[in-house]
Amino acid sequence: MRLTLRSHRSGLVAGAVAVIVVGVGLAAVVFALADAYVWRPLPYANSDRLVSIAFDMSQRTPGAWNDVTQADIPSLSSWQARTDLFEGVAAFDDRGWTRVQLSGGILPIRAIAASDNLLQVLGLGPRWASSDPADAWVSNRTARTLSGGQLAPGRSAPVVPDGTLRVRAILPDSFLLPEPNRTQPVDALTILPPGPVMTKDGASTSWPDIVARLRPGVTPNVVEAALSATLPARERVSVVPLAAAMTARVRSLASGALLASALVLVVCWANVFGMALTHGLYRRAEIATRTALGATSGRIAGLFMREGLRVAAFGGAGALVVAWLALAAARLVLPPQFATLGTPSVTTRVVFAVLVAAGVGGACWSLALLLAWRFAGMRQARTTPRGDARAIRIARFALVMGEVAIACTLLANAALLGRSYLNLLDIDLGMDERAQTLTVALDADLPAARRDLEARRVLTALQRVPGVQAAGLSYRGLLDGRNSWGTADIDGRVILFPDFTVVAGDYFDAMGLQFVAGGPPQRHDTVTVVINETMARQYFGQRSPIGDVIGLHDGTTAAIAGVVRDVRSTALTRTPTPALFRAERDTPSETQVLTVTYVVRPDPRASLSLGTWERVVHGVDPMAVVLDSGTIGDRIGRSIRDRTFPSLVVGLFALACVTVTSLSVAGVVAYAVVRRTREIAIRRALGATGASVTRLVVREVVTAGACGIAAGLLVSLWLSQGLVSVLYGISPTDPLTLLVAAANLLAIVLVAATRPALRAVRIEPAAALRVE
Repeated sequence: MRLTLRSHRSGLVAGAVAVIVVGVGLAAVVFALADAYVWRPLPYANSDRLVSIAFDMSQRTPGAWNDVTQADIPSLSSWQARTDLFEGVAAFDDRGWTRVQLSGGILPIRAIAASDNLLQVLGLGPRWASSDPADAWVSNRTARTLSGGQLAPGRSAPVVPDGTLRVRAILPDSFLLPEPNRTQPVDALTILPPGPVMTKDGASTSWPDIVARLRPGVTPNVVEAALSATLPARERVSVVPLAAAMTARVRSLASGALLASALVLVVCWANVFGMALTHGLYRRAEIATRTALGATSGRIAGLFMREGLRVAAFGGAGALVVAWLALAAARLVLPPQFATLGTPSVTTRVVFAVLVAAGVGGACWSLALLLAWRFAGMRQARTTPRGDARAIRIARFALVMGEVAIACTLLANAALLGRSYLNLLDIDLGMDERAQTLTVALDADLPAARRDLEARRVLTALQRVPGVQAAGLSYRGLLDGRNSWGTADIDGRVILFPDFTVVAGDYFDAMGLQFVAGGPPQRHDTVTVVINETMARQYFGQRSPIGDVIGLHDGTTAAIAGVVRDVRSTALTRTPTPALFRAERDTPSETQVLTVTYVVRPDPRASLSLGTWERVVHGVDPMAVVLDSGTIGDRIGRSIRDRTFPSLVVGLFALACVTVTSLSVAGVVAYAVVRRTREIAIRRALGATGASVTRLVVREVVTAGACGIAAGLLVSLWLSQGLVSVLYGISPTDPLTLLVAAANLLAIVLVAATRPALRAVRIEPAAALRVE
């Protein structure tokens, strides 16, 4: 019997360490992610006074904007002169990919044109003493890794097709472009010529990213009002703290994941507490013997504290290993836009958080041993007062109820996210998901007409590949979440809509778009447009729009050739909005867009892969930079990765919490079986059936679990309101999902409680009565 007790005790210690390793390790992973994406300070001096300035187009009046001239728009220098608001205002603009000729071939680098005071505004260096657009400040990554040292300070390299790039200096290692939702690294900064804060081209506009350092005491609201008053046509600006702008996309996700990890930690600590309580009750005789031999209360308490420290030390070390391994795996699947403030890793802050969490677990172990000593009457060796037994039952009930409530909360939220993810996968895009796509960066140094000519040469080469049934292009990204605004004059009304796409070739056939009226433009057509169902319904009502002539933002007119089904080419979760496709067959486009997306629909019987299209593109343009590739289905998966990842995180925590809770429930019932062995033997000897004994043992635990599930559902109804931004097609209070999650958890609790209870049925009365 002594050997059995000793094995139980050692098993409980190992179990407590394992719970800390898993619970604290998983929580450390989420803390590391949140620290890297939300809490890590921006690498700028006095970053709390930095703001991001963006333009709000929701208040624009298209008709009034058409009458605005470029002279009416304030310049960046006029904003920089507002010393009552700013200590400095800087701007930067993504100029696409620059091709630099090196000894080993062409090196495409991402160049950002920035005003000469960008580093000064960020507090990273002095104002640039240069206004030559050929001068560049290059990152360490570019100077050392990509160019092999050929772009060292003071060296020059030719830019294809013409131009020069001169390296003035290396950017500080702490440099981080203050760009919201950064997805690609910055290779070089070049000079941004002075100019207006917005560039007007007909009814369309473009503008750089603007960052400013506020004067002490100036608030973003004051700046918003002051700058909006200088803009024409009801144009407005939005001024938000730079830290909020750079982390807005992940802040709510990080907060939800942190809440989930906090709940797992609570379950972890509660399990350690429960295991230590059982461990302490097993040691009644040992502590009584120590007391009889003269051990003082202080020495016994010190013994418990040392045990708690050992549990915390082993658990914390294991948790750090789990966190390191999990972060290494997480970095392989994280969406790139999450890496705003750096790559998550096991930093000093993460280590400190692990030590604190493991220390709390160790404290729970020591405290539970002290309470077990008190409530089990260890000073009186083998006598257990009735009141103390009732107190232990109450504590056990509360422990099980709390753990099940937390598990129910996490499981309910994981179920909501899972249902939402399934709803996303079930969306009808209105496109052929098997169509193969390739997004290519155009050369920013070429004139617009030349860029268009190169794109059409590539399109012609794709159409000539054997086995290609249709090929087309669009001058924008695909499923990248970015709007492409346009205006149109319909029946004398100038409207502004967020989805404007210039297409060429057999774009509609290649994408698998379905026409509900009319058809694709014919070859002899020069400029025609195709609209979607939402636009037809909103602006043409019940009448057919086919043949109607509308005015476009560049002053040209175009006839409506067809109406296609609504498609979700911008983002999977975005409700279809009025969309217009401008189809151009023979006339080169003057579009200023720097990316083009090719779409190819190959014959299913032809063995054509994505590598085929890349070879075709590079065969026409060896300097082409492929930004993205894959089928439309592949792009769907990547576009919802920012929803996939939190679903996986919360689901993982829910699984871990349910597993730990089920083990805890099984442990509680097993402990009850051991404590009530003599009682069960007597009942069995008096004729009690196995079913009645099982009910006797599990009744208390199942009741506590049911109460915990009820409490967990109430808490999840409140917490799930924070998931509104990441849910799709499901309410955060969906009753069916919540009830299914609760029913599954109740079944898990029943199984976890019944399995050790069956041991009580197999107890032999004669042997059990001999147990002390």
